[in-house]
This record gives sequence, structure tokens and C-alpha cells, in this order.
Amino acid sequence: MLHADNSLQSTLGGLYMIAKFIIQSLLWWGAGIRCNGTNPWDPQISDDRFYRRFLLHGSIGLGESYTEGWWGCRELDMFFYRFLHSGLTDLMPRFGVLRIKAREFLEALKSQQNKTYSRQGAEQHYELDPRLFFAFLGRYNNYSCLRWNGVSTIDEAEEQKMRHIFRKAQVQPEQRMLDIGCGWGGTLAYAAETEGVTGIGLTISDSQVAHACKTYGHLPLEFRNQDYNDFNEKVDVVISVGMIEHVGWRHYHRFFQKIRDSLPPDGLAVVQGIVDLTGRQTRDPWIDKYIWPGGMFLDMKRVHEAAEGVLYILDEEYSGEDYDKTLMAWRARLEQHREFIVTTFGREEYLKYYYLFSATAGGFRAGRMTVGQFVLSPSDLRGTYKSVRLPL
Repeated sequence: MLHADNSLQSTLGGLYMIAKFIIQSLLWWGAGIRCNGTNPWDPQISDDRFYRRFLLHGSIGLGESYTEGWWGCRELDMFFYRFLHSGLTDLMPRFGVLRIKAREFLEALKSQQNKTYSRQGAEQHYELDPRLFFAFLGRYNNYSCLRWNGVSTIDEAEEQKMRHIFRKAQVQPEQRMLDIGCGWGGTLAYAAETEGVTGIGLTISDSQVAHACKTYGHLPLEFRNQDYNDFNEKVDVVISVGMIEHVGWRHYHRFFQKIRDSLPPDGLAVVQGIVDLTGRQTRDPWIDKYIWPGGMFLDMKRVHEAAEGVLYILDEEYSGEDYDKTLMAWRARLEQHREFIVTTFGREEYLKYYYLFSATAGGFRAGRMTVGQFVLSPSDLRGTYKSVRLPL
């Protein structure tokens, strides 16, 4: 029995050594990253089980081993920039991606959009205690890419981003605005305060509706726990910021139809979402498992195909560098509130969001994704619509 135990330990030890050699070699030769090296982007490994977990489980193993404290890095965003820019991630095991693909296939067999699954994503993420999010977001709790043209604080960047959207949508006083995926209500509230609009905000999160109603109940706004598919009213203008990633490409067409049906013939809509630049049309398995189940970056070819015959795309603007800055600003504020977050939600929750912001900032910096903002209309206004760019 003792001999068998020694043989098993010897075999496992050999496997760990092989995994360590492979990971160290790939990182060094592929991305100039040296495990336990002296550069600020070099990961410091405190548990050798990291190598086997990373090798066998790819993205999920990398993220899980970080939140479990098996490794750390002084400049985690730079680690991910170098790692993702090198293309090494495309060589890692794709088991998590295969799991996602299998689930998408099963969803595609259904004739209706899987609202239950959409709610699962909301319950896992957006139904968390809002104090967690408010610890790193700005005054209006914009949980999407901000704009940083000549400003330096999160609050200023939030306001610049919202004003930019309103100018693109040509918002006028007393218009009725629909915000699809309104979050905690900040953007719609800012529109009411600064532009004089009334409006309706849709979300499928009870927590977000409760916060929006409590915080902005004095404004001429209505916040609903309602799926956009079930909205059947007319408004003057539509905005949807950071929600289309949860729609899924199979439902882009239906999403655009709902926007068209909500607008007057010459009405405008502004939609913002993260755009995939890799051509892989997948999502990160760790983020899918622990942050946003079902979320998917935009495939612009499919966006254009889905909009054809439904809405005219009048303008497109891309600003990935702004999301890099946004994520780093959120991470800095997260660090400022570390003690509160760790005490209230646990160390692993703090590490999860620190990792999320660092990894995605590195992804934008490496050019693997960007942020797209699109102006749409039921009518062909391409000859008369004037594009809006910063500075305003």
C-alpha cells in the first residue's frame, strides 16, 4: 500500500513538473512573461498547483487560481496585455468554450428567446448587493464604458459619456425616452435632470428597479422589471447602453425590431456594446461562469445583417481606449474601498473584481475588443444626420 502511495505521488509530481515547464515556456517565449520574475507584469506563483490548473482548464483555471490566492502580479493589467497581445490565449484549452457552445446550441433549438436564462444572468450578477458596485462606480452608477476627453475623474467621465449619447440621439425637452437595460437608473435620471425628458427604464433586476425607484422617484420617470420583448409602447427616443451583449446574436434581429416598433418613423436610437475583434465569436469562459452568464461581445457582421431591412445604421463610433481607462479607474476605486469590500463581501469577491477589471483592461489595450456606439433609425436619414464626436 505504501509503495502504491509513493508511486501515485511520484506520478503526480511528474505531471506537475511537466505542466510547470509547459506554462513557464509558453509565457516566456510567447509573451516575455517570466513566472516569479522581477518585471511588474511577471506573475508570482505561491502554489505550484497553479500550473496544472492553468494548463488543463485555461481561462477558468487562470481566474480560479487567482481568486484562490495561488498567484498574484504587481501590474495584473500589463500581464493580461502581454498575454492577450501575444495570442497565447488562443492556444490554451478550450473546454470552457466548448461548454458555452453546447449550451448555445441547446438554446438555439428553442423558438423563443430564453428569458429564464437571461434572468439567471441577472440574478447571478445584477442582483448582488448594489453596495458592491457602488463602491467602484461613479455618482450615476454607469456600469459601461465612460468617455475621457479632457476629464480625469469617474464622475466627469460619466457625465461626458451620457451627454455624448444624448447629443447623438438629438434629445429634446419633453421627449419620452426609453432606456433598455437601464441598470440602476442613472443615465435616465441624468437625462431627466439635464435634458428635461420623461422616460421609462427597463431592467430584469429587482434590485436595480428598487434602487432606481427609491433614488429617482422625484423625477418624471418609470422604472420597470420588464423584458424588452414585452415592451409595446411608443416613445420618442431609445437608448440602450451595455445591454446588447446580453441579447445574443441570434436575437439581434428581434432586438432591432423592438427598437423600430417603439420609435416614430424619424426617431433615433443609440446602442452601445462591446465589439469582438478576434473573429472567434466566443466569450471568455471565466467571465461567463463567474460574472455574466450568457453575455457575448458583438459580431459586427451579424449586427449589420440583423439591422438590414429593420433599421438604418446612421453612424458608428469606436472607442476601446476609453474602456481601458474606465476599467483602470474602477479598479483604482475598488482598491480605495478594499477594506469595506473584503469585510462586507469577502476577500475572494474583491479579488474577483480586481481580476475582472485588470483582465478586460488588458484585452482592450491588446486590441482584442473595442466599444461600439451606433445611431439607428427606422428611416434612411444617412444623408442628413450629422455625426457627433468629442469634444462636444
